[in-house]
Amino acid sequence: MTRLQKMVLKPKEQLVTRLFLSPKLQQNLTVLSYSTYDLVSAMKELSESNPFVSFAEPKSETHSLEWIGDTESESLPDHLLLQVRMSDWSNKEKSAVKLLIYNLDDDGYLRAKLNELAQASEFSLADLEQAKVLLQSLDPCGIGASSLNECLLIQARQKENFDETAMQILLSDSLELLADPQKWEQSDFLASQLTQALANIQTLDPTPASEYVIEQNVQYLYLI
Repeated sequence: MTRLQKMVLKPKEQLVTRLFLSPKLQQNLTVLSYSTYDLVSAMKELSESNPFVSFAEPKSETHSLEWIGDTESESLPDHLLLQVRMSDWSNKEKSAVKLLIYNLDDDGYLRAKLNELAQASEFSLADLEQAKVLLQSLDPCGIGASSLNECLLIQARQKENFDETAMQILLSDSLELLADPQKWEQSDFLASQLTQALANIQTLDPTPASEYVIEQNVQYLYLI
């Protein structure tokens, strides 16, 4: 045997490190990669194919979305977009509402002018006005308002037997009246009525997005 043949046939030891994922770990990684919406869809499909799995959805008559997740770890856009996906709105309506969601400020207000958004998008002003109505029907109540008065008015309209004086003040956009008791004598309401109205308005939330995580430095790519 030649020297070259001996070199070729000489055994060589080599340490190779390989990572093997168990089926359970692979499944866990797959679940972690799901968005909230994809996870809900996957659970529905699993419950249909597996008799040992049950999936409970909220009753149709309720508007509470507390069953979806913990707001302490959920951003406002995620919370709203999930509701949009689950709605029976048209694709155009969903896209228009998404555009407005991406323009909400940290408090949940829509400060942007609809006519300016219409000029910068493929939606008409009428489309965005309808989208704003749809947006304001979502949870949390008061979302998508352009002002504090509008935010509180949206919430007041959702309450049964809300104080009549407080409702009139909100409808007339006269919150500054309650802020200055010295003007109460010039009002058509009694001081006792204004005191009660102020107490009722203080039960409303001026910042409906305050319970949600604020996403920092997030840039959205919006496709129409």
